[in-house]
Amino acid sequence: MDLETNEKKKEGAFHRKWHRKVKFPEVWKGIEESTHAGNLWLKQDAFVYVIGTRSLENAKKIISICQKSGVKRYGIHHFEEGKVLMEIFGTHSMSVPLTEGKKLLVEKDYVKKLIQIANRKWDANEKKRKEFEKNLRATLK
Repeated sequence: MDLETNEKKKEGAFHRKWHRKVKFPEVWKGIEESTHAGNLWLKQDAFVYVIGTRSLENAKKIISICQKSGVKRYGIHHFEEGKVLMEIFGTHSMSVPLTEGKKLLVEKDYVKKLIQIANRKWDANEKKRKEFEKNLRATLK
């Protein structure tokens, strides 16, 4: 991700994006092919669900499912009569600067280690996400 100095994701540009585990050659190739003028970051984000329901009672059930599933970050984002919006977040993420302007800040061996860590976090996210989905589906039967 190409982030400006303020590091706001909304204002950044995706340089490469994968929704899976990655391998070193594809990440390193992305670093080498970068034409950005900002700062290039390696980001591994946690899962995010936005769930809408019609009642606070249903929201309480979803919170209970989060707790049962070991999901630690959740909450009601918006509430009005007949409409409750919730956000549920995984906790396994990382964000590491790779370049500052055109200057490379990292070496290949370090990037290899970062990818190992990011892939472990991906696995942990997937396990937690699947557990939450399984429990949610079982409850909604």
